[in-house]
Amino acid sequence: MPEHNVRLVYTCAYAQKIQYRKEIKMKNLTRLLGIIALAAVMGTGIINAQTVSPDSAIEGKEYKVGDTGPAGGIIFYVKKDNSDGWRYLEAAPYDINVKCQWGVYKDSVETGGRVGDGKNNSQRILLALSRRPTDIGRAAELCDRLEIGGFDGWFLPSLNELSTLFKAMQFLNKLGNFKKEFYWTSTQKHEKDSFVINMGTGKIGDKDKDHKHNVRAIRSF
Repeated sequence: MPEHNVRLVYTCAYAQKIQYRKEIKMKNLTRLLGIIALAAVMGTGIINAQTVSPDSAIEGKEYKVGDTGPAGGIIFYVKKDNSDGWRYLEAAPYDINVKCQWGVYKDSVETGGRVGDGKNNSQRILLALSRRPTDIGRAAELCDRLEIGGFDGWFLPSLNELSTLFKAMQFLNKLGNFKKEFYWTSTQKHEKDSFVINMGTGKIGDKDKDHKHNVRAIRSF
């Protein structure tokens, strides 16, 4: 879970002015609620606590393809607007540190291949994995666990998202620390295979879900 800037404001009901104002960084929501409760019994007053996510803290900042993103990764896709709650796609600055399986071999998961499908794909894969206790450490799961620079919300890119990332790296003449090997996408071909892309050549292929390949997570904001 990323750190959130928490603005805790205590306003005295009698003096009608702010008596206590402090910004803190808080990972533990239980601890935060305890602080608010403690402040509430210190005297008659009003507590106003606002949590500010890392992305909302930079709201209004404009990015272009090739920029370093908030999490230290690479901005590789920019929409015209903030439809569906996001405008930018940022690739993690490095791979997941192990090659892994896609998972749910011989089970079909409904996935899409378009830009914007990766997050929903990953959620569906995670749901399918939850029904198979022996399927652990799979690609979508490792992306979901990832936290970089206080930012979470990472997911396994769809076929077109990873293809777009490859093309952006070629256009910008940036390698992005990619291996010249196959990387998983979150787009399934059928119950036994899912799509991969060679991030050295851009070649699209499909591999058995129980094979191990590289993973590069992305996030939207």
